Amino acid sequence: MPNNDDYFDEDYFSRKNFLEVLLKGGYTKGNHTGENVWKWNFLRNFIPKGKKVNEIKVLDVGCGAGHFLNCLPSEMKKFGTDISKASEKLMKKNKINFCLCDITKKIPFKEKFDIITAFDVFEHLEKPEKALENVGKMLYTSGILVVEIPIKTIFNQFLGKIKLGTLDIDPTHVKKENFTYWKKVFSKEFEIVRSKKVFVGAINIPCFNIDGLFVLKKK
Repeated sequence: MPNNDDYFDEDYFSRKNFLEVLLKGGYTKGNHTGENVWKWNFLRNFIPKGKKVNEIKVLDVGCGAGHFLNCLPSEMKKFGTDISKASEKLMKKNKINFCLCDITKKIPFKEKFDIITAFDVFEHLEKPEKALENVGKMLYTSGILVVEIPIKTIFNQFLGKIKLGTLDIDPTHVKKENFTYWKKVFSKEFEIVRSKKVFVGAINIPCFNIDGLFVLKKK
């Protein structure tokens, strides 16, 4: 596996085209609005009742270039964390509260959060259980953790053979596990409010799903 400091550089967040993404992993340049609006539309259904939008604090774990946070309502209190120094530089441009850290060790924000999101994060971690423990400490009792993660399915393994699988596209994916595995891991620390296999976004297409989508609450 490549060194994180070398791999998650500025090029990782601004590949020239999709072919580069397929060959090297990462993201194409741009604001990725379409890819992130669905996330907000999905998780807004789970916002703790009685909270006004300007009272909600959101932490995006593994926030990268901040595309998801930029799609949230401007009045929300937005925070991000990532292991990438390139991410730190990009987030400063976006003027979003940011912390450079390894979530398997510590998340040094003093705040607690109503919503924590982790999109395409836990597959990068040798010790996801420790990261989940640390994330749980950052949530209010009524808060939610929303996770999207690539999962091992027959279809995803087939896509991997033609270099299109979400598990194999990135050499830093060290956890290539199925949906059942992640349900067991998440249920150790959290109550599972919603879980589903998905093809893209929140869309489920039986036999063609490649990701797992989870909504979690503290036990």
